[in-house]
Amino acid sequence: MRLHPTIILTCIWLLGCGAPYPQEVPPQNGRVALSWTLDGAFLTTERCQAERIEFMEVEVRSLTGPAQIGFTHVQCDLDRYSIAMAPLGRVLLRVGALGRDARGAPCLRRYGEATAVAGTAYPDRPTRVELSVRSDGCR
Repeated sequence: MRLHPTIILTCIWLLGCGAPYPQEVPPQNGRVALSWTLDGAFLTTERCQAERIEFMEVEVRSLTGPAQIGFTHVQCDLDRYSIAMAPLGRVLLRVGALGRDARGAPCLRRYGEATAVAGTAYPDRPTRVELSVRSDGCR
């Protein structure tokens, strides 16, 4: 019996020789909770307005593989944001606070990162992400 070259190449690719990601993709059944702060305090509706923040963008990126999940137009004045279907294991949490510049174009006003572990249950306390001013800021 002769095997067709396509079958052989497919088998090699499936075994990891030439696969685009040599790492396994972590399962995306993790749960993580986070909060964001500015100067150590949670953002209130008034503070969001004063900082000219319209909404938040949140990304959860696996530190052990190519998996990630992201959300946009998240309410600014939350003290806890829980996410399901996150990559399981060690993750990088990225939070951006978006507003508009003087011309009305969307811009990133504040940004922060933190690491966490996404498990199969929500944590008791959220991982805190401190937001800082962007040096290129909104003009």
